[in-house]
Amino acid sequence: MKLTFAEHLRDFRIEKKMSLRELADLLGVSHTLIGLIETNKRRASSKFIRKFAKYSEKDLKLLEFIANPMPLSYKQSIYESEGAPDFLKENWIDETADGKDNIDEIYLALFQEIDTRTTLEDRIYYRRLIKDLEKMVSRPVIQSWATFYSAVLTNLEIGPEVALRSFQDLYTTLTSDSYLQDAVHLRLQTCFRMGEMSRDIKLCEQAIQYFLEAKKISDSINNDEGKANSYYLIGDTYRTMQDREQAIQYWQEGIAIEGPHQHLRAKLLAALGSLYKDLGRYAEAIDTLKGSARLWKLRAVNDSYNLAATHQEISSIFYLQGDYDTALDYVRRSLIIFTRLETEAQHSGVSLDLAKSRLLKSAIFTNNNQLERATSNLVAIIQDYHRLTSINLNEANQMMREAHELLGLVYEKTSRWNDAEDIYKKIVQYPDANGTNSVGIRVRVFINLHQLYNKRDRKADAISMLLQADALVSESDLSDPIIAPTLIELNLLKGNVAFDQGNTQEGVKYHLEACELSRKTEASNLIEKAFSSIGNRIQQLYSDGSEVFAQALYNTVISWVREHNLEVLAIEVSKHQHLFS
Repeated sequence: MKLTFAEHLRDFRIEKKMSLRELADLLGVSHTLIGLIETNKRRASSKFIRKFAKYSEKDLKLLEFIANPMPLSYKQSIYESEGAPDFLKENWIDETADGKDNIDEIYLALFQEIDTRTTLEDRIYYRRLIKDLEKMVSRPVIQSWATFYSAVLTNLEIGPEVALRSFQDLYTTLTSDSYLQDAVHLRLQTCFRMGEMSRDIKLCEQAIQYFLEAKKISDSINNDEGKANSYYLIGDTYRTMQDREQAIQYWQEGIAIEGPHQHLRAKLLAALGSLYKDLGRYAEAIDTLKGSARLWKLRAVNDSYNLAATHQEISSIFYLQGDYDTALDYVRRSLIIFTRLETEAQHSGVSLDLAKSRLLKSAIFTNNNQLERATSNLVAIIQDYHRLTSINLNEANQMMREAHELLGLVYEKTSRWNDAEDIYKKIVQYPDANGTNSVGIRVRVFINLHQLYNKRDRKADAISMLLQADALVSESDLSDPIIAPTLIELNLLKGNVAFDQGNTQEGVKYHLEACELSRKTEASNLIEKAFSSIGNRIQQLYSDGSEVFAQALYNTVISWVREHNLEVLAIEVSKHQHLFS
């Protein structure tokens, strides 16, 4: 059974004894495009399919069905016409009558877009398709695949709790029914789904057990790709659980698996590089992400979307390191690809990724003092808010908060103090849609206003903002690691105010709390940032004639550093030793 449009195109050309150029001339396209479509590197457009149907005298609906398992434009007619259903039915019988069992392949082809096509019309289509396929032949494996994809739809329509029970019931049937002992691939896919559903409802330990079972199944059938995917999902679950060392270990093991699954290897490298970035291991992160980018470019992978996303991630690391020229180079690469993908509408949600790259470019302009360019970019992003919310409200709100904070910084740099104050206050208008980071957002606003009022010598207002932030924090659950960087900064600021008021004991206490919080994050960049701030404060106290305060802070922090074996990261503190020799 020819399951792809590429096979129909290639077989027609060979049958007519035509070269790529001759077929290209016939259809009025380039020979390069023909080659890309024949090798499944490019999806055929509707216009191309209509042209090919005309010259090959093949059924148009049949070709559309093969080219796209779920075309939106003719879902209704697919059931009313004789083309696609008869084609599937006849070929299904041919495939299974002589002992060939390609049921797994057929189902994966028919449902390959089920996770990304999620409108009500899409779901109705898939429900009807499942019912039609169940009627074609009476075989347990077909009924089991129908149950599998019905559970996938249940997850989309109702949620993971109900879907998980459906997958668990299916898995019980697959392992107990003697007629289904050979349905190993279906059993593997069911394990993956059970793990993903468990993780979605925060049953992470259970999820890991399902992924380990998937690895065991993959080992039994020598499926390296399944094994690598198991490692990826286990690592991703450990990252969700904040067990970063375990995540790194499993991802590294997945990368080490040899095989043709370059797309999965690129995915593993991208995940590992992103985690290295979160841990402040920037050099390792850049090397790993560059390895991922090289794989996304391969002809066998050819994934433009993930290539652009990886360039965006690399840019963000160079930005954090203060290498703004290199950061700008990589973010421009991502912008070029995302802009093309948005124009071609080849990937859902690409508009959000394009906006993220524009926001990153604005941050680079802001910190590189290209303030006019930063302002125009940020204003454009803010004006695009309503369009972005239609794609993902939470991500749109996150981008608005970052854009307003950057625009406030631009206004500060240009002494537009009132505008900066107004823009900071607007940040709270864009809440976390999940409600998980509402405290962090409000504390962030108070910190921005505190720093602004300090610059304007409004000391009473600055202290008031810090007190409000502190009161908010003291009444909240601070276990979420997302808020950690904000809490570290808040403690450092509280320590600075305490020193300014002559309270050495409180100043030292808050700085040590910042150190302890940064240590618990296991992120070396946050630890170094805390030490850098403390080092600057030691130097300032000493320069202002407060040698006793400076030495008290230095001695206490150095003692803490030695206790936790963090001397390598505390260079910005230890370099001030000569002041107290």
